[in-house]
Parts: sequence; structure tokens; C-alpha cells
Amino acid sequence: MVNLTIDNINVSVPEGTTIMDAAKMADIPIPKLCYLKDINEIAACRVCVVELEGMERLVTSCNNVVKEGMVIHTNSPKVRTARRQTVQLILSQHDCKCATCVRSGNCTLQSLANDLNIIEIPFKQRLEEFPWDKEFPLIRDSQKCIKCMRCIQFCDKIQDLHIWDVTSTGSRTTINVTGNHKISEVSCSLCGQCITHCPVGALRERDDTEKVWYGQPVLRKEAEEVPMDYPDLKQLVANMFETMYNADGVGLAAPQVGLSLRLLVIDADVMGDDFPECKGFKRAMINPVFLEKSEEEVSMEEGCLSLPGVHEKVARSAKVRVKYLDEDLKEHEETVEGFAARVVQHECEHLEGHVFIDNISGIRRQLNKSKLNSIIKGTARCSYKAKAVGK
Repeated sequence: MVNLTIDNINVSVPEGTTIMDAAKMADIPIPKLCYLKDINEIAACRVCVVELEGMERLVTSCNNVVKEGMVIHTNSPKVRTARRQTVQLILSQHDCKCATCVRSGNCTLQSLANDLNIIEIPFKQRLEEFPWDKEFPLIRDSQKCIKCMRCIQFCDKIQDLHIWDVTSTGSRTTINVTGNHKISEVSCSLCGQCITHCPVGALRERDDTEKVWYGQPVLRKEAEEVPMDYPDLKQLVANMFETMYNADGVGLAAPQVGLSLRLLVIDADVMGDDFPECKGFKRAMINPVFLEKSEEEVSMEEGCLSLPGVHEKVARSAKVRVKYLDEDLKEHEETVEGFAARVVQHECEHLEGHVFIDNISGIRRQLNKSKLNSIIKGTARCSYKAKAVGK
């Protein structure tokens, strides 16, 4: 065992332990931006520096091991001054519009700047401009990248895909797709690991939830059948599921994301505790057709992602039989009951150019007029992004 002192606390750790891990064992936090244990221990960010008695220069704690008798200070004035200056330099090359960033409130750099009481940046700001295909499911914002190398190391060492690499030299050094290719030209599996491990908002998934809104012409148009050779059909289905989950929905039809296609996705498993028939009910339905609908109807309150804040009772068949193709273009005939049948009918309604409020009385629609107008104007409150007509 190696004995040392960290912030006036005596610590004994195994030989070969890094200073950062030794401090962690003593419940002493050392801030970091680039460090990922056993994956990215290159001290690129210099935020984890500590003061070692007997040494004039500060040392990085993530890749320096402890030695017998060390006396370490993790938050001395010297350390704090250096750390502040390092973070200020990083911020001078970082888009600091935190209020509109997807990682606002969950950003390592933002938290670190707050902890260091950084309220101004004394250096001239220089942001990197690099074009990106915003239609690709993975989005990179070069102006937010802090060159921590996490994406490169994780993609290389864990996923073994080698999508990212360091490009250029000197002050122009940056991260880009390997070989300066477009992201659509490489074999990215869209695993999302680089997004998960990015400490800032430089990498994120494409967000399609803003496409879900009321009043768009496509919502009032009968959708067209999906052709058997529709390009990237499985990816479209996956994107629709992701959009639905981001909006906390249980169903989503293609017209709700601006596509006039007879395609819908459903995952009603979250309702399984109240409605057993919904347990494990996850479907992608392509070109669905109702073969039967029961005469028995059940009235229940419904809502819709395209009409946030509007809830009304709607009567629907208690049981339906539906024929459809799945994402592998395999044909199914299925009898669906209860709440699951309601969700299927609700989403299929979108494919016919209708929304659920078409099923309520004129008086009830009139009572909801102010809510519907606020949706159209873009002033309605909802827990996901919505877009007003014409905006």
C-alpha cells in the first residue's frame, strides 16, 4: 500500500493508483472534462490538475500515479487559478448559448464554470465553423466541441468503428469524421455512445419532435401507401419511435412528422399496469387496414401529441382486427382489444386525414377553440418541442 496525504486527509491506496482515483477513495472530488477510466486518460483538458508539495508545476491527476509520502492539494489557490484560466480558454472556443443547448442543466462544462464562479471570459472568442448534414440522425455542432477526444476513444476502443479522428494541426486542430468524409459516407452504426459520453452538447441526436404539431396540411390529407421499395424504411421507423419516446407518447403516425405515408408506430407497454393488454404491445404498422370493428364501443378520454393540452372523451370500438406489414415487410393479421385497440384506431385515424377531436361534438370543439388557436399560434404549453403553423 502507498500512504499519502490529500487535502489534509491521510490515504492508503494500492500501488499504481492514480491521484484521481486515490482522491475518489477519500471522497474528494477532482473535476474533469476528458477523463474516462481505462478509455480516455490523456489529460487533454488539464482541468484535473492538482498541487504536489515539492513541485513547482501542477500535475494532472488522471494519469499520474501516487507515490509514498506525497502531499497533495486539490483545491488550493494555485490550483483554482490555473483551473479557472483553463476553463476560460475552453469557453473562448465554445458556443456559450446555454439556454438553447440540449445539455443545459446537464453539462459538465457548464457545471464546472459555475463551480469556478466564471461570469466573464477575458479572452477573444473564436468559434469553429464546420458544415454538417442536419438530416443525418447524429448531429455534431463544431462550435460546442471542446476537443476532449472522448468520442474518438470510445468509438475506437469500445465500438471498434473508428468514425472520429483528429484533423488539422496546431491551433486548427479539431475533431472530424475520419478521412474528412461526410458522416453519411462512413459506417456509423448510430449506437449513440459518442453522444452519451460527450461532456457538452457538441454531439446530439436529431430531434424531430418539433415536427409534431396541429394544423399542418399533411394532417388533413389522406396518407399514401408506403411502397415496398421505400428507401431507409427501417431507419424511418426507428426515428419515429425515438420521436414518440422524446414526446412521452404511446403512438405516432407518419403525418404527424410531416410525411404523408400510411405508417404508424405504437409502444403502449407503459400503460400495462392499468391495461394488461398493453403489456409488450409494441408495433410498427405499415399500410394498416381494418378487417373488422366490434359494434361494442367504449368511451374514454384521449389526447394527442399534435394537440397538446387538449383532452376529450371519444367512443371507439372495443375490439378490432387489423392487417398490416411490419418493418420487415412481413404481413400480419391481428385482433387487438381494449386500450391497445384504442391506440391503433387513434393512430390509423391520422392516416385518413383526421384527428381525434373530429369525433367530438361541435359544442365541445367550440369549448376547446382557445386551446386549438394557441396551438396554431405556437403559444400552447407542452413538454416537447412543437412548431406553429407557418413558423
